[in-house]
Amino acid sequence: MSGIDLTIIVSVVAALVVLLSKTWSHYRWIQAAIPGTLVVLIVIRLLLLPMVWTMMPAVIVSGGIVLHCLLLIRRTRRSRSEIPQRKRRRPMFIRRLGAALLAILLAVIAAAPPTLLPVFSLEQPGGPYAIGTSVYHWTDESRSERASDDPSRQRELTVQVWYPADPQSVVDLERAPYLPEWDVMAPALAQRYHFPEFLLSHLNQIESHGYKDAPVSASQARYPVVLFSHGMPGLYATDTFLFEALASSGYIVLSINHTNYSIASKLQDGTVATVHNDAFPSPADWDANDALIANVWAKDASFVLDQLERLDNVGVNPNFPLAGHLDWEHVGMAGHSFGGANAVEMLCTDERVKAAVNMDGTMFGTGVRSTSLQKPLLLLQSKRPESSGEPSDPELRSAGLTRAEYDKLTVEIPRREANALAAQGSRAVMIEGADHLAFTDLYRLSPLLPLMNRTGSLNNIHQRITSEVVNFFNTQLKQ
Repeated sequence: MSGIDLTIIVSVVAALVVLLSKTWSHYRWIQAAIPGTLVVLIVIRLLLLPMVWTMMPAVIVSGGIVLHCLLLIRRTRRSRSEIPQRKRRRPMFIRRLGAALLAILLAVIAAAPPTLLPVFSLEQPGGPYAIGTSVYHWTDESRSERASDDPSRQRELTVQVWYPADPQSVVDLERAPYLPEWDVMAPALAQRYHFPEFLLSHLNQIESHGYKDAPVSASQARYPVVLFSHGMPGLYATDTFLFEALASSGYIVLSINHTNYSIASKLQDGTVATVHNDAFPSPADWDANDALIANVWAKDASFVLDQLERLDNVGVNPNFPLAGHLDWEHVGMAGHSFGGANAVEMLCTDERVKAAVNMDGTMFGTGVRSTSLQKPLLLLQSKRPESSGEPSDPELRSAGLTRAEYDKLTVEIPRREANALAAQGSRAVMIEGADHLAFTDLYRLSPLLPLMNRTGSLNNIHQRITSEVVNFFNTQLKQ
């Protein structure tokens, strides 16, 4: 929540409290100061920021308070009734109780939407560089889109790039939105999942710390490269806290939106692809998950590297700011959940990738199915629920697993993790207080989400994650 929005909410609640006071509400200067303050704050807010629906209830309640104060100012003082105090006590008590309940209701109406659905901000990244960012749409002409009914449609990917920029070069540039192209993707999501589009409109006002199309910093000739794959379903922006930390530390980061396996993808013809109906194999179906990683997700990542190699030639595309700045001797990959498995697969199968980070992902893919990795991997894991022994058959049925599938999971997961962590420099780290979604920005959508899942401080968790990832890549890609 922005500072001006917080000030408005606090002022509305304070005004309601003051107006409830039998003593303070009778002062004429207070009756004048309250509407004047609220009007000034709302005008300032309208001048500084676009209006979002979550603030509309506070504005409406403010308008009601202003009208109430104007009526108080105009109201003439009436002589006190001659009715004895004993006979007046009950009606006065009921009236004041009703006023208190109404004030509480109005305070909740004003404060709840922006508090529970905030226009949030990310923590300031700690590296020495400013951050540039751009979004690209690329088509892999060698592959058809298997999730499409049109056999001629080729595989399209959206890629957001984050990279180091010089602080002085971004002074006059506009900050990039946290969710690029959200104005196009939100209506498609609202239509698919049958909810009003305005419920997502406030997300379009969230800003990143990146500057749109800023020039690459000239402090180094070339920068190490890190690819990233989101979870399933995910979005190319949902780990922006990590992308900004890496870019500000001197990395070029490319976040891949895996079309039809992401929340939404804008295609080059202007249409929007949402989650493919058959995108989710059962977690117990190792063969289907291995094949999806190897045949789709890893090929997406390899295509992005191929495209980068082509564009790295200065002159191929004069609008590509990274040309000539990519360090091909130092390429890494990271990912969350299913994307973490993709990072491991790329480490196994693409010789260009020298090190990888798997953030709380099961080791699907063909790479570590039967052989040990020879390149370093950082495995970041969430807190694990305490085991109470073997699950019962009803518990397995509720999880959609057979006893045989459960037995295979308990053997296959440790075996694949051991293969993945076999190389020198590899290690597994438990992130204290984190659950699966705490490895993304998604808990910032509402403070209720981490509370419901009993997650620790999100800022502390993200600081630990960025520290582990940046330090790991500094060791593996910069030394």
